[in-house]
Amino acid sequence: MSRVPHRRALVLAVVALIGALAVAPSAGAYTVTTLNGFSSPWNVAISPSGSTAYVPNYGGSGPFTVGIVDLAAGTARPTAIDVGFRRPKDVAFAPDGALAYVTASEAVLVVDTATGAVTGTPILAAPSGTPDPWGIAVTADGRRAYTANFGAATVGVIDLEARQATGAVGFGGTGVIDVATHGSSSQVLALAQTDDTAWMVQTAAPTSGDLIVPGSHAMSAGQRVVLSPDGTRAYIASQGNGKVLVADVPGRAMIDEWATAPGTAPSGLALSPSGDRLYATLSVTGLAIAVFDTATGQRVETIVHGGGGADGAAITPDGSRLVVANTDTNSVSIIQLTPLAPTGLSASASDTTATVAFTAAVANDTPITGYQYSLNGGAWSATTPATTASPLVVGGLTPGTAYAIRLRATDARGPGAASAPVAVTTQSPATAPRGTSITATRPRVLTATDGSVALRTTVTTSGPGRIRQTATSPAGRAKAVTRCTARLTVKKAGEHVVSCRLNAKARAALRKGRLVLTVTTTFTATGATTGSSTTARVVVPRRR
Repeated sequence: MSRVPHRRALVLAVVALIGALAVAPSAGAYTVTTLNGFSSPWNVAISPSGSTAYVPNYGGSGPFTVGIVDLAAGTARPTAIDVGFRRPKDVAFAPDGALAYVTASEAVLVVDTATGAVTGTPILAAPSGTPDPWGIAVTADGRRAYTANFGAATVGVIDLEARQATGAVGFGGTGVIDVATHGSSSQVLALAQTDDTAWMVQTAAPTSGDLIVPGSHAMSAGQRVVLSPDGTRAYIASQGNGKVLVADVPGRAMIDEWATAPGTAPSGLALSPSGDRLYATLSVTGLAIAVFDTATGQRVETIVHGGGGADGAAITPDGSRLVVANTDTNSVSIIQLTPLAPTGLSASASDTTATVAFTAAVANDTPITGYQYSLNGGAWSATTPATTASPLVVGGLTPGTAYAIRLRATDARGPGAASAPVAVTTQSPATAPRGTSITATRPRVLTATDGSVALRTTVTTSGPGRIRQTATSPAGRAKAVTRCTARLTVKKAGEHVVSCRLNAKARAALRKGRLVLTVTTTFTATGATTGSSTTARVVVPRRR
C-alpha cells in the first residue's frame, strides 16, 4: 500500500499566520480562476503545448481518475481519464505531447492525449517487487522515464519505446518521493524523503549514487525537486523545516536555503521558463505561494490564491500561467502571471494597413508595457514605436487579402494571453474609397495688401484625406500653364478652406490682361489610390 507523502502537522493562530505571510512584500493583484470537482489533487503537469494540464486525483477509494484542465478556456473537461483502481500520483508528458505517463499504484500508465484514454498494458515501475512509484521524469529525447520508487527505495528506469522497465537502481536513500533529470542524461536527481537526503543517481549502473552533501543546509521531509534550465541547480521543497534548499548539482553539495515564511511548509515547486523565478506552494497554510528571485535568493512576494492545502504546481511553457493543485479544497487554481487578453477587438483596413481597436488588457501585478500582434496565427510582432493603447495599426499588408489578427499585451515578465482573432480584409486598389462625396464652392478671388492674388475655395469632404488644387490657363498652342498649386491634408470629414496663391508668372500676366483659369480640386481619401475632382472656371481681372 502506498505511503502518503509527509505533511508536517502545524497549528497556528490566525494572527500568527497573517503575520508570517506579511514577511514577504505584499503581492500584487493576480487573476485567479478556481476549478472545483477534483479529489485530493496531489500534483499537476502541463502539456508541452501549454494547452492542457493533467491533475491526478489521489483521493477516494476508486475508481480513480486524472482530471484534464483546458488552460485556453480556463475550464475542467467534463470527462476525466479513467485509471481504474490504481491510485494516480504524478504525470509526465512525452516531449511531443502525444503521450502522458502516470504513476499509479505499482505501475506507469500510458495515456493517449488525443483520446484521453489509457492505452496498452501498464508498465511495472521495476522489473520485480513492489516499487510504489511516486514522482516521474521523462528524458528530453522521449526514450526513457525515471520513477521515484518509494516502496523499493530505488529509481526505476523505463524504456518507453519498448514499454518495459529495464532496471531499478538502489543508491542508499529510502522513501524515494521525487526525481528530476536534465536533457537526455542517464543521471537522475532523486529525493529520498524517509532519510532526508538527495542523491545524483547514475542509472546506467545497478547501484550507484552520489550523495548531495547537505553541509549546514539540512533537509527535512523533502517533497519535490526541480532543476534549473541548464541543469546546474536543484531546488528542493524541504517541507519539514519550511525551507527551499538549493543544490549545486555538478558540485554535489547543498549551497543555500531560503525560508518560505515562519510556520509554513513548502510542498510544490514550479520554475519559470527562464529560471529567474521559483514558485513554492505553502501546503500548511494552504492559501499562498512564495515567490523567490533565484539570482538573489530573496522572497520577493507572496501570491495569495485562496486554495486550501496547495500541493503540486506547474507553470506553462510560455510562463504566463501558474497551475496549482489544492489538495484540501479539492480544487485547482489557475493564476495568470502575465496580462490577460485584450478584448472587444474591431478592425478596419485600407489597402495596406489595418487599424485594430480594442479594450485594454487587464494587468497582473506588473504594468503593461506594450501590445503585439499576430497575423493568421504567425509570429508575434511589435509596432515601432511601441503601441501602448488602442488602436494598434498594422502596416505592410497586401491589398485584397484576408487577415485574422490577434493581439496580446506585454509586461516586464513577458507576453500575456492572446486575444480572440478579429477578421479583416484589406481593400484592393479597385475598391479603395475614392472620395466621391467631395463638393467645392466657386473659388473667390482675393487680393492682399501686398498685391498678391489668391483663390479661396471651401471644400467639403466625406472623411480624412488629401486635397490638391491647381489653377491653369491656356497659353496659345502650348500646353496649359500652371498658375497656382495648393495642398491640404485633412483629418476628418467636413468643410475645409483651401487657399491657392497665384505664382509670379501669373501676376506678371495679370499686368497685361485678365486670366481665365480652370481650377481643379481633387480629394483623395485616406487609404485610397485615386481621388475625385471638381472643376470650376474663374476669371481674374487685370491688375495694374
